[in-house]
Amino acid sequence: MNNKNNNLLKRIKELEKENLELRSQLSRNINAEYESTQIDQKFMDCEDRFQAVVDHSPLAILYTDKNGIITTCNRKAEILLGTTREKLVGFSYKNVADLKIKDSVKKALAGDQNHFEDEYITITGNKTFNISAIFSPSFSHDGSVSGVIGIFDDISERLHMEKERNLLICELRSSISKVKSLSGLIPICASCKKIRDDNGYWNQLEEYIRKHPDVEFTNGVCPECMKKLYPGDSGK
Repeated sequence: MNNKNNNLLKRIKELEKENLELRSQLSRNINAEYESTQIDQKFMDCEDRFQAVVDHSPLAILYTDKNGIITTCNRKAEILLGTTREKLVGFSYKNVADLKIKDSVKKALAGDQNHFEDEYITITGNKTFNISAIFSPSFSHDGSVSGVIGIFDDISERLHMEKERNLLICELRSSISKVKSLSGLIPICASCKKIRDDNGYWNQLEEYIRKHPDVEFTNGVCPECMKKLYPGDSGK
């Protein structure tokens, strides 16, 4: 009888130990699951924040997978490219009509970042403007290309302002040239050809030309010639 009781007590202790271990394992599993859930939630929160930043970007942004198929884009890309996100997602770069964009995506998929500026016609064909585009490869942890990030910007206004600035510069240069030309006009006596300098003195033509090779002349009459040519007006 005592042996049976002892064996029963021993078995009860073994079961209690197993139960404790199971409880401990369950607790660890629950904690691990909770931590995993927390990590997943943090990851989702990060993705949501990242998508919010992308969606509110003033630049058009899109992503492709390693095959060059668009996986996502922001609202600005829809506006700039003239279509909807639903139509862009799943679209392959191989079907893009614009050869420069197609070539740029191809280079990025090969691991090379590239940039170009050119005229672009929207997919719907109802708008033409100038874009600046950068295509960069996206790399996975093993160093292989996992996709492409494309960033676009409408630079039509910038180019228009640059054109106006260049026209203004040309006008200013022309005006400065005219001012210089006018400032180079000097009075010369129509009779003896003496020249009046900035101080009001009349000098010999040869001496003045030697000192000032780049000048133009206007006609005038020096006081001495005035007396000879117009004796009655010499005192006026």
